[in-house]
Amino acid sequence: MTIDGDGASLNALESGQAWVLKLVLDGMDPDDCLEVQLPTYLLNYTLDRVLDYLFPRTSAAQIKIDRLLDTDSNPDLPALYFIFSDIWDEHHRGLCELSFSTECENPLKLSNIVSQARDVHMNESYVGYKDTDPQDFRSTQCHGYERDAFLPPSDDITLTIQIGKQYRPLEYGVNQGFWESRSELLAWLRSLSVLYFLDKYQVKLESDCKTTNDSILYNIRDLQQKGLISVYGDSSTFVLTDLGRCLIEGLIAETETYIDQYDHFRDVYYRFLGGDLVVGSVQFESNRGIDLRVEMFLNHQLDPIRTVFLLLLYDGTLDTVAGDWRTTIAKESFFEGLLQPVVDRCHSDETTIGILQKLGEDYLVSRRLRTDELQYQQDIISRIRDVPKNQDTENDN
Repeated sequence: MTIDGDGASLNALESGQAWVLKLVLDGMDPDDCLEVQLPTYLLNYTLDRVLDYLFPRTSAAQIKIDRLLDTDSNPDLPALYFIFSDIWDEHHRGLCELSFSTECENPLKLSNIVSQARDVHMNESYVGYKDTDPQDFRSTQCHGYERDAFLPPSDDITLTIQIGKQYRPLEYGVNQGFWESRSELLAWLRSLSVLYFLDKYQVKLESDCKTTNDSILYNIRDLQQKGLISVYGDSSTFVLTDLGRCLIEGLIAETETYIDQYDHFRDVYYRFLGGDLVVGSVQFESNRGIDLRVEMFLNHQLDPIRTVFLLLLYDGTLDTVAGDWRTTIAKESFFEGLLQPVVDRCHSDETTIGILQKLGEDYLVSRRLRTDELQYQQDIISRIRDVPKNQDTENDN
């Protein structure tokens, strides 16, 4: 894919020499990379500006980029471009953290000037940057690298950038203002997990600090201070109190409300035509759609961390770690993976979400009416079936 500075020609660059940016995503086949020829003035841009240029967020700019995709030579190019564009969009929306490095694993920062990395590459070296001073280089060479002196110089200078992506739902919950701090969020997650295993599996919780010296002890003590668990009789183990059972029942009722109101958004199919949603194409519970529940939670100002975790508890997802639950919930990485659906999700624009929300409400009303009608028909059928039995009883008398 070639991009010209002014868009007048797709193949003409500002200089006779092309430079190529090659993007490779960690975990993907190295052959599934995105190579783009760019105008030389972009070399003076920072890496984040170049990526903004390649993956614009406005519809008009995206259409311009779409026209540059050479689908004749590579039919898979649009899908490949979308992968990288979607990653950059997720980064902008705070859904994931990205890391960048050169082909020789030297770290890059979004604030680094692209020409600095390219110039060092042309000298057969790669560079590592420091956050404080982009001009401060440490020149290193790829391990085992040897240049063939007989090879002619290439007209194309290729700068390879490796991209790593990590989802951080806990950081997302804090950064978006749903939680005051990471520690507060983890305490809530662990406390509910303790209550879950205590209620469902009657796990033994020791009240003796000497025998229970682990990171979950703080959560156990906190639950005790709040009156949700108490020491059972003369033993040294904790059990749920009436207040604790009330809390669990309230959480179950809250979760079932989320299921009743939003579960049909787990599978939504729709199409666009000319950039607009085709209302007639929308189908709920279609077995071929996408999950938009988190988008709907956010649209209703609900905390997605809370709602998703309660749904996971309700579905019994934590049962898979019942055998080693105490050690497991002490690990932050466990909750990072468990809550990944909060950030690793399908999304759509605000207008589309608003339309789908209204259609979803109409769908619920229609489904309830169908359910009531079916129940009414079943009642009529049951009454008709009971009539002969009543008449036979009267004749016998």
